[in-house]
Amino acid sequence: MDVPPDPPERPVGARRLGLRGRVLLLSSLIVAAVLVADGAISIGSRSGELREQLRARVELLATVQADALATALWDFDDDKALAQFAALELDPDLADARLYDAAGELRWHRGRRPPAAGDLQVRRAIVRRQDGEPVPLGALELFVSTARVEAAVRGGVEQRALVLAAVLATVLGTIAIGFRRVGRELDRMAAVVGRLARGQHGVPVPGVERTDEIGTVARAMEALRRTVREAERLRGDEARASRAALARIRAAVESSGDPILILDPDGTPAFVNSAAERLLGTLDARGGGRGGLAL
Repeated sequence: MDVPPDPPERPVGARRLGLRGRVLLLSSLIVAAVLVADGAISIGSRSGELREQLRARVELLATVQADALATALWDFDDDKALAQFAALELDPDLADARLYDAAGELRWHRGRRPPAAGDLQVRRAIVRRQDGEPVPLGALELFVSTARVEAAVRGGVEQRALVLAAVLATVLGTIAIGFRRVGRELDRMAAVVGRLARGQHGVPVPGVERTDEIGTVARAMEALRRTVREAERLRGDEARASRAALARIRAAVESSGDPILILDPDGTPAFVNSAAERLLGTLDARGGGRGGLAL
């Protein structure tokens, strides 16, 4: 049986990442993209929620304090107003508080640090009503730090990163285990195909009992193996029958009493039976020679 030549080797670069590696890489990219997108949406939503909660609290604080300051300023009770204003420093998120008079001039100032670009700013007018008409007494301006919100967001990012790593490792591990099992079956099938190419048809294909796609492929390969084995058996039987028929024909020709001489195209004897050899020997003894008979 003629063995087909081995297929040409792939370039070195083409062998760097096999099918399993490409699937694992693609799966990791998909899972990572989904988890990162979900994490970004969740973190963005949580950040917005925390900022809205902080704004709502600061606006409520500014409204309550503006009303209290309005009462103290209307009564010209500066000590009570200053104590009320100084109490704002008790808020842990307050960065800076400013009280302006009715003319817009800065009157009092309290704070832990100067206002920053990322601070939440809330301004409330200090107004007292008299006879149903508003009387402006000044304004209260608060600058609130968002450091705690940012810390909470950073914590959420870190937690999401840990979840991302755990989920990604779990998914890739599961896919790797599955591909290892599938790859083992494929390697066994590849070994069977190699044996078929070398003319070894006696080893059955593994995995024919499976009910999945691997089993379908294995059963198809097993049918091919049996077909090739049967074809080789028939080919061998035909070859043996042909050799036996030729042997019988040769024996019949050899035992024939008639001289049989077969010549090549160039006149060289290719076959001479016993009767022909005796005849040629007789002619040679009389001086005819085999060459004369061939001619």
